[in-house]
Amino acid sequence: MTIQQTDFIWETAEEYHSKAKDYLSSHQLMTYEDSPAIYAYQLAQPKADTTAFRFGRAVHTYVLEGEQVFNEDYLVAGGDAINAKTGKPYGYDTKKFKDWEKAQGKTGITEEDLDICRGMAEAVRSHTIAANLLASGFPEAVLRETYCDTPCQIRIDWTNPSADTIVDLKTISDITRFEYQFKAFRYANQMAFYAGVWRVKFGVMPSVSMIAVESNPPYRVGVWSLTPATLKDARIYNEATIPKFIQSKQTGIYPTNYENERYL
Repeated sequence: MTIQQTDFIWETAEEYHSKAKDYLSSHQLMTYEDSPAIYAYQLAQPKADTTAFRFGRAVHTYVLEGEQVFNEDYLVAGGDAINAKTGKPYGYDTKKFKDWEKAQGKTGITEEDLDICRGMAEAVRSHTIAANLLASGFPEAVLRETYCDTPCQIRIDWTNPSADTIVDLKTISDITRFEYQFKAFRYANQMAFYAGVWRVKFGVMPSVSMIAVESNPPYRVGVWSLTPATLKDARIYNEATIPKFIQSKQTGIYPTNYENERYL
C-alpha cells in the first residue's frame, strides 16, 4: 500500500500526552517493564516538565521542524525574563520566567540555548547519512492502533513513508556513550514498539534508524540502524509484557517486581 500523510494523526505534543491514560505508549511500557508499581504511581501524578525535557523539545523542533516553526513557538528571553542584577535570564522553572512566558504566549528560550539548537541543527544537516534520512518525510506524526489487544499510541520524530522508515532523534552530552545509553534506556524496546504499531497500521515492518547529536561543541552526530534481529528480540520482549500490562489494568494489581527474594 502507498502510505500517505493523511494516514497519520496530527496534533500537538500536549494533545498527544493528554491521552496517556487511554493509550499505552512505549515509555509507559518500558516503565511498566521496570516496575508496574512505578508505572501506576507515575500515571497518577501530574507530568513533570524538567529543564532537560524542555531543552530536548526545543532541539527536536529546531532540527526536525525548522527555524520558521521554531520561531512560531519559541521566543528568546528578554524583558521581565531578565534578572536586572545579573543581566542574565531567570531560570526556566522560576515564577519570573514563567510569568514572562505567559505574557508572551510563547515558550521562552535563552540565547545560549538557542545557539546550541542552531549548532546541533547545522551538525545534523552536515552529516551526510543523517541529512539523507531527513531529506524526505515529515516530523511528529502520530499513530493510534490496537496492538497486542490494547490501545496504543506512538509519536514518531521523523517518518519517511515512501521508504517505510522511522527515524528517532536523541540528544546526548557525549556520543561515545550512545551505545551504552541505547542499552541502559532500552531504546530497542522503544523502537520495536513503534515498529509494532506501524506494522498493525500498514502491514509491513519499517526500517528504523536513530540519529544521536551531541549538545556540546563540536556537536558530533552519529547514525545507528537497528537490525531486524535487534528489533525482533525487543518486540518479543514487549509482546510478552503487554499481556501482563493488560492484566494489571483489569485487576488493579501493580507489583513492584521485587516481591520475591533475589540472589547475587
